[in-house]
Amino acid sequence: MEKREYTLEFNSGDEERFLVIAYMGHYRGFPKERGRHLPIEMAVKAFEDHKEIDFARLAYSFSVNDGLPDPKFVQDCKDILHGRNSDWILGEFEVFMTGVNLKYYHEKEDREGEVYLHAQSDRVVKNLHMEFRVPHVNGKSDTLYWLNAECRPGAKDNCILLAKRAYDTQSSMMFGLYDESDYPESEIIRPDYADVTEYIDV
Repeated sequence: MEKREYTLEFNSGDEERFLVIAYMGHYRGFPKERGRHLPIEMAVKAFEDHKEIDFARLAYSFSVNDGLPDPKFVQDCKDILHGRNSDWILGEFEVFMTGVNLKYYHEKEDREGEVYLHAQSDRVVKNLHMEFRVPHVNGKSDTLYWLNAECRPGAKDNCILLAKRAYDTQSSMMFGLYDESDYPESEIIRPDYADVTEYIDV
């Protein structure tokens, strides 16, 4: 067993973000070949002032990454989030300081849609607890992720913790900002860094 502690740095652009993707095929830099996304399983509980709410109420934006939202995805978003529309699969997620962005794919029609779950509030404490099961092409058991987000009114130093358990690795990531005063109160905020503690079975 090895223990490693380090910091992941992110910049404000698209080049350095923390994404988890389930995909079978080639990524950028390889010849074009049509791949497909694998379905990530998701379980969610959301709370306002310690009372459980329907997490679909946290849907805030459908275009965090500047794409035009798919109207059919927007129309059916609540059913998609609750797993009642099997045509759309969750293919990736991105962690923010104020919530989480979910990206879905409709493989048959080659469409995609995203929805940002916003946990920041001016009035109440919001908590978001999410479990993701991310499959692998090579037959390894799913990697499990647990996201715990506690967002407090009027604060930007929210507690955003992502824990991971893979075949031979366990880790935790605490996301943070370098200077909270740089960000407007209502903005959807990407993290500047994540402090990582990793245990590796070698």
